[in-house]
Amino acid sequence: MASTSELKDALVESMTYSGAMARIRARVRAEIAHALDVGDASHDVHSDTTTKVPFETTFIHELVREYLRFHNLRDTAGVFVPEAGMADAPPFDRAFMARRLGVPDDAESQAVPLLYALVERSKAWASMPTQQQQQQQQQAAIQAPPSPEQPVAAVARRRTTRYDDSDDDSDSIADEVDG
Repeated sequence: MASTSELKDALVESMTYSGAMARIRARVRAEIAHALDVGDASHDVHSDTTTKVPFETTFIHELVREYLRFHNLRDTAGVFVPEAGMADAPPFDRAFMARRLGVPDDAESQAVPLLYALVERSKAWASMPTQQQQQQQQQAAIQAPPSPEQPVAAVARRRTTRYDDSDDDSDSIADEVDG
């Protein structure tokens, strides 16, 4: 028959392999953190436990919670939710969050967390020209010589937009274009 030590070693190995040991350790850490937080709050007479969490913070927390649930990171969520001071039930649903983010909430998008939609959108934004690039393109268009297809009036308008209307030179610029 196996000794107690051998049974203990086999149990620890089995629990480590299945991931149960990591979950237990995470839960113990969460309980310790919670106990320390409760202990600190009970000794601090100036602590404000009624501080309202800003909407944006609550919203971001819910995005993270959805992500953790999607990836079955229950232990991480078990630490995150109490540490963030979140309620057990989400304060708003996915459809609301999708509308606020301006991302689709159709069957295809519901297969992944909303954070993925934000990453995809940021990739699309990254491929868009920056404001500086747009300004450079506009400057290049202003400084480009007129092509034969462009009407002279359009070129005149484009060239005069480079100058502030409050300058005294505005009449001379129009004379240059007309002359």
